[in-house]
Amino acid sequence: MHALSKVLDKFSIERNVALDFGSGSGDFSRLLSSMFLNVISFDISDVMKNLNQDKNRMFKNIEFYSGNFEENINLNDGTLNLILSVTVLGHLMDEKVLNNYLNFFYQKLKSDGLIIAFEYTPENSMNPSEYQRFLTFLEWKKIFNNNNFDLVKAYGFYSPSESPVNSFKQYKSNFSIKWLNYFKMFEFAKKRISKIARKYVLNSEDYFWNAKDDDLMKIMIFKKQITI
Repeated sequence: MHALSKVLDKFSIERNVALDFGSGSGDFSRLLSSMFLNVISFDISDVMKNLNQDKNRMFKNIEFYSGNFEENINLNDGTLNLILSVTVLGHLMDEKVLNNYLNFFYQKLKSDGLIIAFEYTPENSMNPSEYQRFLTFLEWKKIFNNNNFDLVKAYGFYSPSESPVNSFKQYKSNFSIKWLNYFKMFEFAKKRISKIARKYVLNSEDYFWNAKDDDLMKIMIFKKQITI
């Protein structure tokens, strides 16, 4: 989540309204609520929406929605400054459905707004699973371009198994972490592990970098194409 703050700091956009698309239990909605005046938190699942709302009801600038996105969220065109989607779009197995969402995003995004999509981007084409399409970076760019979005920037992002970074290796080898992992079922250990992990994250930026073709995961930033 800290990477999102770092990435957003690199772009100058208004911070009025943000959409967390596919918000799950709401971790990113909560982060966005500290950065934007208003946050729309949407998940297709009523169960996840209710969990999200229970966890984050104290954040008064978050509105919680579920169900049919187009029908349930009444937004004027050109309202959103930011649309965030974290490992959600790649789970839309029907490309027509994906295109419908991107078309809807295009209408609701302000002319200078951004979409941040964090997705798996294998270098070579892979067969889809039952729930994941595994689109390559080139395929993502083509789909967005066909829906009138241009890529502004892309960052590679670390993977603990596929591309561990130095800060993660140092965290894993930390004696306190090794010891606390024996007690991680207890709340005191969870809090201590979280505190140590946060320290490593805040003191490092090696977990994201200018994207390379072979990066398994990427943070992709798109903007609306300029029409004359």
